[in-house]
Amino acid sequence: FEEGARGIFYNNAVINCKFGPRIVGTPAADTAHLMYGNNYQYTDSVSVANQFFPVGYLTKPRTTDYPLPSSYLPSGYQPGTKYDGTNAVAKLNPLFLNYPLPSAPGIKLRDIASVSQFNFRLQPTSPLIGKGYTGFTPMKMVVEDPIFGVSEYTQPGKDLGAYQYNGVGNQH
Repeated sequence: FEEGARGIFYNNAVINCKFGPRIVGTPAADTAHLMYGNNYQYTDSVSVANQFFPVGYLTKPRTTDYPLPSSYLPSGYQPGTKYDGTNAVAKLNPLFLNYPLPSAPGIKLRDIASVSQFNFRLQPTSPLIGKGYTGFTPMKMVVEDPIFGVSEYTQPGKDLGAYQYNGVGNQH
């Protein structure tokens, strides 16, 4: 979220992504109108774990995030400061039906040309099931139209990530 930006972000599953959610402080995002939580982050790399809460940004850890930020952030952590994310590496595997985590040695996500051979739906024992926040309404900024807009708006799911365990929502 950049200068003056407001919005919501809940129920995301961010896997081996270089940065976690970023809320810009200079010039500041509209933090009074930002709502977020119930987000999940996983990585196989210390350098990525060190940016779950990016250095120099205002993103605050939430007690509804997974893994629980207090399990790897130092006591008294202040948003935007540097920390050692070693304890967050390979913590709380999301248990996708078919995606290798931890990543195979030597394989980097940037080296994967297509994800079509993978299935990111959740196994029955996934820690992402039932951790979603449903107490918000999605913003409807695009017209609902099967050709020139969104095919349908769905309510927030009760699981984290794009694919709900019960099969509702994203079917792609």
